[in-house]
Amino acid sequence: MRTYRHHSLSEKLHILHLVTTGELGRREAERKFEISGALMQRWLASYSRGELCSAPEVLEVLQDKERQIEELRVSLQALVAEHGWMRRAIANCPQNT
Repeated sequence: MRTYRHHSLSEKLHILHLVTTGELGRREAERKFEISGALMQRWLASYSRGELCSAPEVLEVLQDKERQIEELRVSLQALVAEHGWMRRAIANCPQNT
């Protein structure tokens, strides 16, 4: 009897990214991830219609990434301010001669 596996959305998107960017050929990906050609074709068709990208799980991942980007932006601003402060402090130090 054949066993059926469930592939998570993130797993599907990862595989489709590898195929659509050319990092893996379609048949190579089918062999590597043990996916049938018919299943890969269904995934590619859904992906090209944009059906996979509108799933709630994808939106949640995007929101998480946007939050991470904002946190990095705030950290970068703090580091830039600190760098400027340190440059001014060094410039105002008397020279050791």
